[in-house]
Amino acid sequence: MANGNGNGHKLTPKEQAFVLAYLGAAKGNGTQAVQLAGYAGNRKVLGVTATRMLAKPRIRGAINARIEKVQRPAIASFEERDEILSGIMRNQNHDIYARVAAARELNKCHGRHSIKMIHSTRTLEQILAESWKDE
Repeated sequence: MANGNGNGHKLTPKEQAFVLAYLGAAKGNGTQAVQLAGYAGNRKVLGVTATRMLAKPRIRGAINARIEKVQRPAIASFEERDEILSGIMRNQNHDIYARVAAARELNKCHGRHSIKMIHSTRTLEQILAESWKDE
């Protein structure tokens, strides 16, 4: 991990250890992370220290940057999704069903999909008359 949070403020070695422990072995438990990072004290003191650590903008920034870095590859961006679907839609080597499905998904993603409607040529009177016959 870089010695900082991406905005130029460096973390101390203990702060770095806290961030790593918080996101690792402590699984988000600040009190455990403080203890694993080498801070001393009873449970109450460690809890207060954890609260103070998590309130520091540079530590929150380092935690958030690390989380974002880990999550980024797992989630496709809107642009990436659109690029993949557009590639399938435009690729002549894909069968027509795959290309149409890709176009349909793109339209859904952009709110331009249509809902199938079953149109009837029957009049309201005919529908009512048919419903009365069943009784």
